[in-house]
Amino acid sequence: WEIPGLKAAVQCYGTLNDPSDTDEKWTVELAFPWKVLEEAAKHGGPPKVGEQWRVNFSRVHWRIEAADGIYRKVIDPRTGKHYPEYNWVWSPQGAIAMHQPETWGYVEFRDRVGADPVAMPASALAEWQLWQLYYAQHKLHKKYQLFTGDLGALGKYNSGIQCYATSHTFEAFLKVESATIFIREDGKITILHTK
Repeated sequence: WEIPGLKAAVQCYGTLNDPSDTDEKWTVELAFPWKVLEEAAKHGGPPKVGEQWRVNFSRVHWRIEAADGIYRKVIDPRTGKHYPEYNWVWSPQGAIAMHQPETWGYVEFRDRVGADPVAMPASALAEWQLWQLYYAQHKLHKKYQLFTGDLGALGKYNSGIQCYATSHTFEAFLKVESATIFIREDGKITILHTK
């Protein structure tokens, strides 16, 4: 993905790649032109005041050790390979899977700093409950090659969730306020608003 007009700044408060001293910190700043983010927006142009987007940021990190004046990735003696990377994320994922937008945090666009705390959308909890059902269905399918409409077989779920399933597909939905939220076996979420 190309980001024409991206501005980036990195600042090290200490020395780079020198294990002989103690550094204070490092910072990264990125500025994205709104034009390149239009594909993620529900409309053309910059976000509107109060609009919320799902966002996350990640930094991949490796276990390292200092040896002979340099840093090296640590080898796991059980496997003879480097320990796997881990991620520092802005919003907890619940899994080592950065590419799960359903577990990203919310950013609300404001026209001033210091405004009231961000209010989660009413549908956020309902969507999260449907995602938990989605994960449970896929765990079941991986083991038995089938989905189920019997939510009791999958664990405890909001009694308002309804689910219809065949061996190869399912759709579940939950009514919340003036909307019905659906999730399918492929993870597609659809929200139908009612008057």
